[in-house]
Order: sequence, then structure tokens, then C-alpha cells
Amino acid sequence: MDFAFWSSGVKEMSSIQPIAREWPNEPHHFYKQKVCWNRLCSLCDQFLVGYMNYSAQCTKCNATVHKWCAPRFKSFCMKGFPDVDRKEKLVKQIYYEGHKLVLVKKQFHTRRCWCCAGYVGRYYHLCYVCKVCNFICHPHCIGNMKLTCKTVQKDNFCNEIQGHKFVLTYKKLWTQCEKCHFNLDIFLTPAYKCKECGIKVHSDCKHFYNFECPSTYLSLGIAFLHEGDSTVMTQKFFCYGCDRDFYGCERESRFCHFSKRFYCINCHSNHSEILPDRVLLHWDFAPDTVCDWSRLVLRYMHSKSFISLDEVSSLVTQLHRELISIERILLEIISYYENLPECKKAFDKILYKIKNCWPNLLETPLHFSLSNFEDIYKCFNCENPSKDLFCPIVIESHEKIIQHVRHNCKTCISKSYSCAICCPVSPDSEINKEFEDVLYPFENSVIKCPDEECTFPVCVHRRCLKKNPDFVCPNCKSKIEDK
Repeated sequence: MDFAFWSSGVKEMSSIQPIAREWPNEPHHFYKQKVCWNRLCSLCDQFLVGYMNYSAQCTKCNATVHKWCAPRFKSFCMKGFPDVDRKEKLVKQIYYEGHKLVLVKKQFHTRRCWCCAGYVGRYYHLCYVCKVCNFICHPHCIGNMKLTCKTVQKDNFCNEIQGHKFVLTYKKLWTQCEKCHFNLDIFLTPAYKCKECGIKVHSDCKHFYNFECPSTYLSLGIAFLHEGDSTVMTQKFFCYGCDRDFYGCERESRFCHFSKRFYCINCHSNHSEILPDRVLLHWDFAPDTVCDWSRLVLRYMHSKSFISLDEVSSLVTQLHRELISIERILLEIISYYENLPECKKAFDKILYKIKNCWPNLLETPLHFSLSNFEDIYKCFNCENPSKDLFCPIVIESHEKIIQHVRHNCKTCISKSYSCAICCPVSPDSEINKEFEDVLYPFENSVIKCPDEECTFPVCVHRRCLKKNPDFVCPNCKSKIEDK
């Protein structure tokens, strides 16, 4: 008896009898019907049974929703909504907005439509999937499609918000959104990624992301150093990142030592990083706690060459001579590389490590990064520094270039001079090679005859000229005597 009663109840509930009552909705024509016990709402994906004994069904597309969901159901109304008995009416392949959509008859329990965010495959086990970008949608949601295929999108197409260059991404992302801190499910809503800093946000969250892109700080140089501290009262007990209040015994405020602001637990995960203001002002490399956004900025700027020694010379270089020695070595390497173009291939073989690790380092004026400063600090303050650090590689390449220019290469030695005061001999002799008296006019320790009309200019050491201030170029002296 129980089984007969249950089967009769199911037949009554599953029977659909439209009643002459209509809900206001522009694309659809909803009428009142009795609830089917195994059907889900096409909008909120909840079971229809349990709320009311009736629901709303469209006479055109056969979509079924709750009565309160009917006015908000704005999806495309498609005649001949895919029913079990009407599969042959759907087109098997569609080209729309650059997508190559193919009708799939498989069941996707965990995937959602990219147009309406509803689950795919729970009603009729039919959906359209793009072969190229893995786009998926309901058959009746094709008219609401706003995303073009990645084959149609241009590389320079991006949304610039707060300095970020957001580009639509189609990869599987199992990380959190930087704004709402929820799981970044690509199948629920499309995700956007910044081309510069690499942050990932939802399509709706990108317009509410308050922080600027770290790439904007590179143009400021060292002007990003923050001065002064903030208190919780000056922020009116609100988080500086997400504007949540700090009231309540379970909530905690955390201080960021880079931005000098207070943040909540969601925006501050107690990560520690090296602070650039302490490095440039006090040569202090001790890490301290920063917020998640400051950590993103510092990691982005850690390997970027944006610090000029001309700007920080009064802050650091007077106290730490290792920076001055490294700067002198780099400038000497650049001068040899630019003024001896005949041996450029040999220099490239010697400097391949520097060019691979720090491609912008061999450019004038010199710009360093925080990672370069950290390597210099480890090299001069550690007992056994690693050979892969910045300083050992620069010093080793400098020694190889000196050996090549002064001893090994004949073409370089042919362009050299000898000091006219301490060693007035031709540079091709063995004495000059033994005592390393080969001079080049572009070296800092060498002075060349300033007279442009001199046919055979002479080079001398600076130290020799200080000892003999009355020295005159012999070629210029002979011209004066002839006159």
C-alpha cells in the first residue's frame, strides 16, 4: 500500500497542467504549473519541491523556475528547449563569436555555464563546448554570450584598471581571488589576469580592486618610500584593504611595515619580506611582516632594476664602500665593451652570465635592484659566499676581460698606449706586457692629450701627472718649437 501511494503521488506531482496565470517577464511566457519532484530551478539551481506546491514554466522554451525567480530569469528564450524527446532539433555544431561550439551529450556535474553560471547537465545532459578555449554553456544561453574566443581576441586587448592590464584567461585556476579571497573557479565566472604583476581576480571583482599595479611604482624610482606611521584610530577602525571594521573580539588588526597601514586577517597573512627603505637608509636586510598587497609589490620589484646610485649616493654609498667598488668595476667593463667593438664576440662569451641573469645591468646610467644589493651584502658579510651570487660573477668576468685586453688579444693591444712619463716605450714590447703598462684612453686612470689637432696624442697615468705637473705632450711641444 505504501508503494502504491508513493507511485500515485509521483504521477500527480509530475503531471503538468498550465493554469491561466502569467508572470511578468519580457523574453519568456511563464505560466503556473504543479511542482515536479525531481526538477531543479533553471535560475538558482535549487529543487522546486519543498517551497511551494506550484512553480512557473515557459510555454516556449520549457524552462522551469520558482515563482519568485521568474521575473529575474533573463536568459535567451529559445524555442524547442532541449527535451528528452526533442534532441534532434538542436544544431550539432555552431560558429558564434569565434567559438567552434559542438553539442555534447555528456554529463558535467561540477561545471557551470559561462553565461548564466548555472550547472550544466542536470536537466537534459546537453550542452555546447568550444573545441579551442573549452567554453561551455547551455543551449538556451547562446544569445547571452559576451566572451569571444581567444583566437579572435587580440594580444593588445586588455582592460586597464588602477594601472593593471587585465586580460581574460582560459586556464584552470585553483587559486584565490585577490579581492574577495574566494576560490577562483573558472567555470563559475570568467577570471582575469594582470599582464604586469600576475594577479588573478573574478570578472566582477576587477572593478573593485583598490590597489594599484606594482609596475606604476617603477617610474617613481625611490620615491615610493613611505614616511610616517598610521594608527587604527586614524583609519577609523577599518581595514585599509577591504574596508572591513575591526570591531569584535575575534577580529584582529595587523600592521604592514611597508605601507604603514593596518589590515585585517584576510588582507594580511603575516608574510615577511625585505623592506627597501631600510636597505637604502640603514643597509638593513632584516625581513619584517607586510600585507599581501605589499608582498606582491616587493616581490615584483625585487628583481627589477630601478634604483640609481646617483639618487642614493648620499644615503648609502658614503657608508658602504662595497657599492662603490662594484660600480667602478661595472663602469670599467662597460667602457671596454663599448670602445673595443672588434672583440665584441669574445666579450659576449665572457659576459654571458651577466647578460642572462641581469640583462639591463650593462647599460648606463647604472640601475640596481634589491636582489643585487642583497647579493652584495651576502658577498661581503658571509664567510663562504656562493659563487652564483652577483659580486663573484662580476669580479670573475672583470678579471677575464682584463686578461684578454692586456695579454691575450693582439688586436686590443694594437690600440693601446704606453705612459709617456714612466714607460716611454711602444706597447708591443715585452716589458709592457710583463709590467702591465698597457693603457687605453677611455680608462679612468688615464689622461689623453686634450689637443684635438695633435697628430700623435700621448697618454699618461694620472698618478704620474701629479708627480710631474710640468709635463707637456712632446708632439705639441715640437709644433710650438717649429713655429
